[in-house]
Amino acid sequence: MKRKEIVVTKEQALGAYDNSNTKLAAALGIKNANISMWPDGEPIPRVHALYLVCVLKKAYFKGVLR
Repeated sequence: MKRKEIVVTKEQALGAYDNSNTKLAAALGIKNANISMWPDGEPIPRVHALYLVCVLKKAYFKGVLR
């Protein structure tokens, strides 16, 4: 069985939290500084993408699975 790929960009992740670094960081349990280090337009770390898509914001990220 082929593994589904989950790709979430920094902008998509922030969009799920009103474009707020503070809200996103709190939801993920990380510091704002970590989010600031993510490059714009690039996928966020897989562990955080999985948590967003599969646990925190299932409805928001519906269709992200490829």
